[in-house]
Amino acid sequence: MPKVRILTATFAALAAGTVFAAAGTLDDIKARGTLVCGVLGTSQPYGFINQQTKVVEGYEVDLCNAVAESLGVKAEAKVTSSEARIPELMQGRVDVLAALISYSPQRAEQVDFSNSYLREGFGFLVLKEVEAKRLADLDGKRLGINKGNFLEALIKQKLPQASIVAYEEQPAAFVAMQQGKVVGIAGRFSSLRVLQLRAGEGGRPTEILDDPITTQNAGFVVRKGDTEFRDYLNKVLAELESSGKAAALYDKWLGSGSTYKFERNFKVGAPIDE
Repeated sequence: MPKVRILTATFAALAAGTVFAAAGTLDDIKARGTLVCGVLGTSQPYGFINQQTKVVEGYEVDLCNAVAESLGVKAEAKVTSSEARIPELMQGRVDVLAALISYSPQRAEQVDFSNSYLREGFGFLVLKEVEAKRLADLDGKRLGINKGNFLEALIKQKLPQASIVAYEEQPAAFVAMQQGKVVGIAGRFSSLRVLQLRAGEGGRPTEILDDPITTQNAGFVVRKGDTEFRDYLNKVLAELESSGKAAALYDKWLGSGSTYKFERNFKVGAPIDE
């Protein structure tokens, strides 16, 4: 019995230490003078490496820059992958993630989300030769997805006969589709459009199905229990929206000032679980 009490106390102390460490993230950032933000490096226009400057940039990178500016510190964008992004955060290698992480109740059990800075639909980019018009037309087909993507479970629910192949990143899934290894790939509508534009007219013709799998919100992600930092991020997002800077950022990367010409149908800083 005493051993059980000792072990329980030890685990409680470790848990308390973890919460304490998380609660000090803002102080750590200010003392260091740098905000280390985990971003993606292959997801244009959210986080990608500019091939001319070799610098990572994008919508989410600019959001991180805005947070750093509000804190009076430098911003350091650390490129991570879809699969490694949450482990990077949990192991303390980054302070915050701005890496296209869509909210789900399951993920919210592991990490804390800020309010949203993006709302978008998810669906499929398919080879035209497949002649798919609706989501149901893909059931029984071989489909690609990037590792760690939350869409996998939804696809299995809606297309139970489909075969799902996971790739390291979405561009690799796109290449596999062009090679005929899969007939379609899943992702954000904007990311799928980027792949279409990048491929140009040289590849096999593709089209985006209008029928979405789901619509999701994304926001900053911090370690579980990092309430002070999360609340600060929510404050920054609200200020970006009220000042008009959020709209300007969206127009720059996704809207009228970009090649995509998407229309913003959400407000930055809205509750992420809406």
